[in-house]
Amino acid sequence: MSKATALLLLVGAALASWAVASSAPAAPSRLSLDPPVPALGERARLSVQPSAGDSLPRPQGRNVAVLPTDDPHRFTVVPLQVGMAEIFLPGGGDTLRFVVPSTLDPDSLPSPRPLHGVGILGPVWWPTILLALAIVLPPLILLVVWLRRRRRQPVAPAFTLVAEAAHRVALQRLQEIEDAGWIERGEIERFHVEASRVLRAYVAGRYRVPALDWTRQELAERLEAAGYEGETFIPLLELLEEADTVKFAGARPTQEQARRWLERARDWIHTTKVELVYTTADSVDALRRLQEAGA
Repeated sequence: MSKATALLLLVGAALASWAVASSAPAAPSRLSLDPPVPALGERARLSVQPSAGDSLPRPQGRNVAVLPTDDPHRFTVVPLQVGMAEIFLPGGGDTLRFVVPSTLDPDSLPSPRPLHGVGILGPVWWPTILLALAIVLPPLILLVVWLRRRRRQPVAPAFTLVAEAAHRVALQRLQEIEDAGWIERGEIERFHVEASRVLRAYVAGRYRVPALDWTRQELAERLEAAGYEGETFIPLLELLEEADTVKFAGARPTQEQARRWLERARDWIHTTKVELVYTTADSVDALRRLQEAGA
C-alpha cells in the first residue's frame, strides 16, 4: 500500500467521522464525556447530572464498557469496538453517541509475506482417541463397580426396633407398686418414695434430663429453660411436692388420698406420653446414649 493511498484512507475516515458526528444530535446536558471521543481501549470520564427530583439511573453502553466509581455521578467509559458507540440512560433517557476511531497506523503495518508450502500434514488422531475413550470408559466403570459390589459381604436386612417408651415403663412400674399392697398395709411413706421415683424416672426418659438428681425447683427451671411449656409440669410439681411432704415433713395422707395421688400420676403420664420408634443402628446407639445420660 502506497503512502498516497494510506493518506486518502485516513482523510476519508476523518471525513466520515466528521459527517457522522455533525449529523448526530448534540450531546444532552445530562451526559458529558471527557475526552469527547476516546480511542479504542482509552479510559474516559463520564459525568451524569440528574434532573431535579429524579433518581439517578446507572448509564449503560453499546460497544463500550461503563464502569462505576466511588462517586455515583461519575463513571469510567472504555470503548470496546471501533465505530459507532452509544451511552444511554435506561428508561428512555438521554443518549450520547460518538465514533471510536481506529488507532492503527497503516504505514506501521508490516508488508505481507508470501505464503510458503508447509507440506502434507499427517492424520490427527486425538479426536478419534477421545471419542473411543468416551465410548469405552462408561461401560468399563459400570462393570468394575458391579464386580466390586458382588464381592462385598451380604448386608444384613434392615430392621425396625420399637424402643419401649418411657411411659410404658412408668405405668407398668406404678401398677407393680399398686399390686404390692403398700397402701392397704398402711406403708404410705414407702409408697410415695417408690412412686415419686417412678415419676422422676419417667421425666428423665421422656424429656432426656437427669430428673433423678434435681430438686423440684431445679427440675422446673431446667425444663422451662429447655423450651418446654411450664403449664405441662404444674401437675408433676404438685405430685412431687405432696410426695416430699410425706417423705421429709412427716405428712400422713389417708389411703384414699394415696390412691387419688396414684391416679393423678397416671393421668399426667398419659397426657405427656410419646411413642418412640427407631429404625436404624445409629438411632439405637443414640437411644442408648440418651438413656445412659438420663439414668
